[in-house]
Amino acid sequence: MLALMAALSITGRAAAVEFDLGESGVSGELKAELAVGARVRMQDRDSRLLGKLNVQGQQGLCGADGADCAGIDGNARYLAAKGNLLPDYDNGDLNYDQYDLVAATSRLSVQMKLSRDDWGIFTRGLFYYDPVNDGFEESHPNTVFQPAHTRRPRGVEDEIGRRVDLMEAYVYGSVPFFNDNTLNITLGRQNITWGESNFLVLNSINTINPPSANRLEFPVGTLNEAFTPVPMLLLGTNFGNGLSAQVFYQFGWEPVELESAGSYYSTDDTTGTGGRLAHLQGQTPEDPDNQIRPNAPLSNSGRTFYRDPDREPRDGGQYGAELKFYAEELGEGTTFGLYFANYHNRLPIGSFIAADASSCRQAPEALDSTPLLVLPFCLLGGEAAPVDTIRYFLEYPEDVQMIGASVVSPVGEWSFQGEYAFRPNLPIQVDAVDLSFAALQPAFPRQDVPVPLVGLTIPGARHGAPDYIETIYRGHTVMPGDTIKGYERMKVGQLNLSALRLASNNPFHAAQWLMLIEAGLTHVLDMPSLNQLQFEGPGTSASYAPGIDGTGDPDGTADPDRTNPTQQKRGFATQVSWGYRVYQELEYPDGPFGLTWKPNLLIAHDVQGTAPGPGGNFIEGRMEFDLGLTLKAQELWSANLVYVWYTGADEFNLLRDRDNLAANVIFNF
Repeated sequence: MLALMAALSITGRAAAVEFDLGESGVSGELKAELAVGARVRMQDRDSRLLGKLNVQGQQGLCGADGADCAGIDGNARYLAAKGNLLPDYDNGDLNYDQYDLVAATSRLSVQMKLSRDDWGIFTRGLFYYDPVNDGFEESHPNTVFQPAHTRRPRGVEDEIGRRVDLMEAYVYGSVPFFNDNTLNITLGRQNITWGESNFLVLNSINTINPPSANRLEFPVGTLNEAFTPVPMLLLGTNFGNGLSAQVFYQFGWEPVELESAGSYYSTDDTTGTGGRLAHLQGQTPEDPDNQIRPNAPLSNSGRTFYRDPDREPRDGGQYGAELKFYAEELGEGTTFGLYFANYHNRLPIGSFIAADASSCRQAPEALDSTPLLVLPFCLLGGEAAPVDTIRYFLEYPEDVQMIGASVVSPVGEWSFQGEYAFRPNLPIQVDAVDLSFAALQPAFPRQDVPVPLVGLTIPGARHGAPDYIETIYRGHTVMPGDTIKGYERMKVGQLNLSALRLASNNPFHAAQWLMLIEAGLTHVLDMPSLNQLQFEGPGTSASYAPGIDGTGDPDGTADPDRTNPTQQKRGFATQVSWGYRVYQELEYPDGPFGLTWKPNLLIAHDVQGTAPGPGGNFIEGRMEFDLGLTLKAQELWSANLVYVWYTGADEFNLLRDRDNLAANVIFNF
């Protein structure tokens, strides 16, 4: 949730300038809000979260071509060193040192409303500038194939250094409807909030508007900037007797905005804006131009592969409906909701393109039983292991369906809410390492091919890089250039339960004590076992297949011809995962200096299981504590200070070393 506590605390109501446009009957309202903020990194890097060859003092661990970490002994030396097995998670960690100013963002929000009778127009725009992240130089501790510093990609600067966002821009109005009712109409870029989720929004009922991770994580981020308005037509009416309905049709698709690659909160160097490449292994230095030529028999392939253009869905075919019923006689009044939506994925799925064929595969299959007869084809036919010809891309599967139900019921000082969202065909991200192994299948021979003159073996595909997703789960033989679909559609449900209390009578002598408790659970029906298929979990960096070190091998036998350094046993997505969030805020309206003081605390704990991605809510053992203070001077200005502490979940919590202190001031005028 990152900056959610700060967002809850600092949202202010801007002062308004009202005006009339003469005799036209059009009245208007103009609001503006200026915010300035900063974030400082308070914690040093944890070397366990960095690529092994990016750890200080280990840049030369494996040599320039990775040869020093080859073989059984070299692999053992590599595994014993500090750090992550892959170098593609750590740019955000490497770019900012302890006590660095990681952001200094200014934001201007301007909104205008024009109305006449029952019709009107509403627009809002955001303008950001951050001198820290504009013109930023990224850091690279391993300089074998790249300089120590490079200019950040322009696309990243346009997201976190300077940006202009058109948010809402819609026309609204109402017309008479049947039986003396009114039909409310809204057309244009707008936000729709459905369901009862507060913190655990991803995969909840509230799925229409995609969040922007960058906007939310700015030190000036607020909740009304977190979600991107999308173009749609919204119709709503109240039928009377407590029954109301909404329907929408979305005519423009928008994706979730991931953290920009290399930004402070980024934990993936390959997918956000600026991510253009990935590495096959961590035993070789980072190599953005694919210059390396490892010491491998009959192969001149590098260890870097590149990103293809994203595959976006069509704009149309997205629609939904909400039906609500208020039962006044039930308790103190209870509201029930039913929901349906058909939409295209907002979160990206990573998929692959299979490699070119190994020259060894030019040999007739009849020769596979006599590997020495295959060797001449390997020698004379071209590249024996073109592993750097695989590619990856992001895609957004279409026609995801959501069916949901919600209930809200107040009881005294408490309000209880609950919702359940079920998706019968949710695309779930398959483990990225396994996808890369599937894409590598054509780059290896069909069977092991010994090379007697050098005493080495070119491993066969099922020996060197055995995959699960295509060969075992889908029962498909991967051919050169095949698309390796990076997801499986599964039946997934998410339950959210929450309780909100506003109490003036409390032991803290506060004018008001706000407490919000939310618990959530994600479950996947009929999830395959790990020996059939693995779904992605944050921080996993090896395959579930047997490793060079013998892990995963039935006999525990080490094997230098495997690609996988060690078997990954933990960290994959699980069938059930759950956790909770607790937010508390005290309000003292007549505090020192005549200000309203609001100390607040957010606790987030992922108790059990890892939710499937992309964008799962839970990583087992992960915790976050946000301690904050908000000061407010009527409606003129507010200020917020928050310390964010991340802990738990070992190497799977990729933010556990990024504790930070953030502050901002918001002026309304």
